[in-house]
Amino acid sequence: MRRINKNVAALIVAVVLALACAILLKFLIDKKISKSLDTQKVSYVVANTDLQSGVLVDPYDKKAFAVRNDIPAKFAQSNAITPDQAESIKGSLLIANMKRGDILTWQMLNTDERSQLANKLLPGRRALTIPVDDQSSISSMLKPNDHIDLILSYEKNGVIVAAPLLQNVRVIATGNNVSTNNINYDGKSNSYANITLDLDIEDVSKVTTALDLGKLLAVLRNPEDMSFTTNVISLQTLQKELSLRNIGNQQLESPSMSEYNYSKQLAAIQKAQEREIDIPKNEPLARQPNETNPKEKRSPEQVAINVIYGNKTASGGE
Repeated sequence: MRRINKNVAALIVAVVLALACAILLKFLIDKKISKSLDTQKVSYVVANTDLQSGVLVDPYDKKAFAVRNDIPAKFAQSNAITPDQAESIKGSLLIANMKRGDILTWQMLNTDERSQLANKLLPGRRALTIPVDDQSSISSMLKPNDHIDLILSYEKNGVIVAAPLLQNVRVIATGNNVSTNNINYDGKSNSYANITLDLDIEDVSKVTTALDLGKLLAVLRNPEDMSFTTNVISLQTLQKELSLRNIGNQQLESPSMSEYNYSKQLAAIQKAQEREIDIPKNEPLARQPNETNPKEKRSPEQVAINVIYGNKTASGGE
């Protein structure tokens, strides 16, 4: 009996020692792993400045994004964007606000860069496409997310007038391209015949009216440039200039319109602009009396004359 007790005791001691060794071994392994995780780093794409939702993501834009290489591996996130995934998110839509230093994750992105253009607009904004050429698009070097000023160029009284129309307008597409990279796979720049702008409703009215009046030129500006001029052409001025041009064209096309009628309509438009009332539509105007047009001769009136020859009377005209 005493011998059995010794065997049991020896077994218990062996089990205890084994457990102690296992615990010690686990402690040493965990410590080594923890030390390894502390020294091992992972890299993620982070915001380099505060970003608002609705912008197109360009991870290669150093002003907007940066790569952080000092994140301990123990803080690794499975949904974070790594530098080797940067190409796949270029042109995606940011759908969440970011603070400087925030890690960019897949949940913050609409990765369908060909998604509906409306998804790239904030509430209250509108997308308007306007035609451009090499001159008005800076030789097709504009790209989405660039900021531009719009200059209106039109002819007035035989003189070319250039006036600022809009300032700091964001380009959201060039042609069908919504990516911030305008380079084809062959290394050549994409060409396009139109650009799409991010505007508010009033600016849409200004641009469409300006297109009827003249030609728009895009002037590239630094997105950090917050200087603005107050000498921009207003919607009311655009409407006035367009109305004056239409009346001038009507006079050229209708020689029967007298100087009196032209002056009358011009005065009506100017008065309407001053009072901010509706401009009356141009209606066919009757020719005015000869006093307003001295070159026009009055037709002679017909006078009846009775000639008496004795007891006979004959009628005749003068």
